[in-house]
Amino acid sequence: MSHAMSPGLPAFSHARFTGKIGVLAAMNALLLASGCVTGIDDQRIATPEDRAVVDPTPTPRDFRGQNARHKVLVAVLDAGVDYNHPLLLQNMHFALDAGGMPVALGRDLIGDDVWPAPYVARTSRYDERLDERTRAASIAAWKTATRLVDAFPEMARFYHPSRNVEQELNRNVKHGTHVAGLMVYDRPDIGLLAYRVMPSNRVPKDEKPPGDAVDKLARETSAVIEAAVEDGARVINMSWEVPSNDTPEQQERLRTLAKRLRTTVLRHPRVLFVVAAGNSRVWVDGRTRVHYPCGIDASNVLCVGALRENGDLAAFSNIPLSGLDVVFTLGEDVLSTVPSGICPVKETDVLKKESPSDDELRALAEAAEARCGKSFFLERMSGTSMAAPIVAHVAAEILVDEPDLIAAEVVRAIYRRATRSFIGALPVFKLRIQKPSWVGLEPRSDEGDESVSGEAHTDGARGLEQDRPSAPEPGTWEAYLTR
Repeated sequence: MSHAMSPGLPAFSHARFTGKIGVLAAMNALLLASGCVTGIDDQRIATPEDRAVVDPTPTPRDFRGQNARHKVLVAVLDAGVDYNHPLLLQNMHFALDAGGMPVALGRDLIGDDVWPAPYVARTSRYDERLDERTRAASIAAWKTATRLVDAFPEMARFYHPSRNVEQELNRNVKHGTHVAGLMVYDRPDIGLLAYRVMPSNRVPKDEKPPGDAVDKLARETSAVIEAAVEDGARVINMSWEVPSNDTPEQQERLRTLAKRLRTTVLRHPRVLFVVAAGNSRVWVDGRTRVHYPCGIDASNVLCVGALRENGDLAAFSNIPLSGLDVVFTLGEDVLSTVPSGICPVKETDVLKKESPSDDELRALAEAAEARCGKSFFLERMSGTSMAAPIVAHVAAEILVDEPDLIAAEVVRAIYRRATRSFIGALPVFKLRIQKPSWVGLEPRSDEGDESVSGEAHTDGARGLEQDRPSAPEPGTWEAYLTR
């Protein structure tokens, strides 16, 4: 029986999401600076054969023993996670059946199932809601990939015809696995739950567009949070943002969103929500500029900005000023895990051709084997998206030692581990961490591959071409410590 079709998941209460993918359309409308790109492959209609490819069976391991070793659970709401990555195997906290076999890992809101892998099924080749030209192009790409895999069977790992590799690379679906690795590295006692909430797919033209996007985003994001809490998460990482523009109307809509999400967050004082500050290179004061979820004012929300290796502020990082709990840590050129089924080489462009030559297909296979055949599947990315999970990791370590702490107490404990410093006249906390042991491994070369560096979801804003304004009157560190 295919694991993707496994029935009965009471611990994960997955029925609450049946038919509810509104958060995706809402995020697509609101995450304007997130790097999410709309597409045409609706994951909800994937065939069982395609699902078997994009939702791979968990590799064998001691699932019961592994779950028993997890002393605290963390959840990542992102672009899916490679739950078969060799460096993450011990951290995946699967829901198990009576026989100790996995039946779920969080939730995939993109595919409306319980396997939040990062891969994208090529459903456009049989989606009758799409125009004939689109389907024909998808079929041609499928045939090209089939030729490649027929000639070089080992390439099915990276370029299976059932997957839309171009969309996977363009949308940087590696982001979720990169974030997940930073949440759990070197700690087999930290268990990971994953919830794929992006990238969004295009709403087909025969469907009605979403109504109130803010209302949908608040409602559906709250539902995902409730699921993660019910599944046992004590730390929830959200490395994405809903940025505002300068119009009062947009800022007011986002304040409404923040109020609704704040209500959800405050229902769970034992759960710490760690969120990225965003990468627009601006002061965020909560009045003239607002960003969410970083702008949610709650004692169990911790916003994270990014530092360079030397401890200076990263050039892209926002600086929250609105009295929120904020900490800064490494977010530039951070090495972490990426999906072991994705091999981004420039030769993948050949898959876009309708009839590439045999030599072109051979060149792709050779390039993929040279780069990824013996890879550790580690890459460097930069952004506050990388800084946030590092802080989530520290929070989980604290909860392993002191599981009775509520989230606000965990925030205070993080501050006590941090160093007091300044950004301009603003007092801040800078957190130094023990780097992952995999830093000693040889990372993949990024030569000729622009997709290796760069960060999605919070990095789409590329930075505003303006100097930061002068900081307001400095506050005090004690104001943070006694909030």
